[in-house]
Amino acid sequence: MASSKTPQKISLRLMVDKERNRVIFAEAGKDFVDVLFSFLTLPLGTIARLVLDLLKCSLLSNSALSDIFLHKKQYLERTKAVDNYFLIKAEEADDENNKNVKLKVKLTVRKSNGKVMFAQVEEDFVDVLLSFLTLPVGSVEHILGTNSGLAGLSKLYISVVDLNRKFFKSKEVNGMLKNPVVAPQFKVNSEILNVPEVPTSQYSCYSNKSGSDVSSCLTSPRGYSCTESLSYYRYFFSVAHCDVYSPVTLLDPKFQKNSKSKNGGGFVKGPSIFMVTDDLVVKPFSFISTVSYLNESNVGKNDLEERIIFIGVKEVLAILKASLISSSALTTALTPFTKKISKK
Repeated sequence: MASSKTPQKISLRLMVDKERNRVIFAEAGKDFVDVLFSFLTLPLGTIARLVLDLLKCSLLSNSALSDIFLHKKQYLERTKAVDNYFLIKAEEADDENNKNVKLKVKLTVRKSNGKVMFAQVEEDFVDVLLSFLTLPVGSVEHILGTNSGLAGLSKLYISVVDLNRKFFKSKEVNGMLKNPVVAPQFKVNSEILNVPEVPTSQYSCYSNKSGSDVSSCLTSPRGYSCTESLSYYRYFFSVAHCDVYSPVTLLDPKFQKNSKSKNGGGFVKGPSIFMVTDDLVVKPFSFISTVSYLNESNVGKNDLEERIIFIGVKEVLAILKASLISSSALTTALTPFTKKISKK
């Protein structure tokens, strides 16, 4: 019978304000701090599918310990309302310094309120959106300058930056938490979000041939070499031995045969056209799907207007931040562009 493992528990000592029913601070050992710091290394895509209460609470709440230990799961029932404030200034929407790298986006906007219904985009824009899922939380905080809107996690990141290095096991660990890199082969070949990735591990294939028998295995990297030798058995026959080390190249799953890129490029095939809704649902673009979506949203065609815009790093960072705090990410992030439409 398989032995059932007892879930590991960490002890905490809480200092509680009984009148306000809130945690003032927690006295904890290194195990609890390690768990908290590990949140900064988790990719956003991993967080999206995890159901850890403390992790969720650190995303949504400014008082995570009070909510998780005293208010139980009330925070899960809250909805976080986010106003459509300007994540980028209107004068920055056409920033001259941001014209080197641009993504073409065709917006369909509701004229009556400036809400983005959907965007018609190519694969390069979708690759950037999907790359959000690969970014560790600490990397997002680093990119957005600790202004991600992720409540407790922003404060956790700041504490890592401010904490004296002597409390970390090494300088490398401290740097790893301040700016975590993307996992190997998860980086998108794009200049928009140029986040470094962990170098791909290098290996060699060791093959040993002895007579008619051949065995192979992966080993640590070394240059190509081939060694041959003969073994004699009781003077009746000889057996040839051959040891070969060959460098091994790990194939990036994003790689395409005819691609000129040295790395794997993006996640989706191109050329393709996609539909991205305001809440960042990505679908293949088709006339039928757009009409169906607009009918479901009860929006008449006379209330719609199209606008082609070109967005760069500032706008992509605004979409990244909006995706963390709003269910209307495109409208929230691209307000300067949609305001131009609604004023007409």
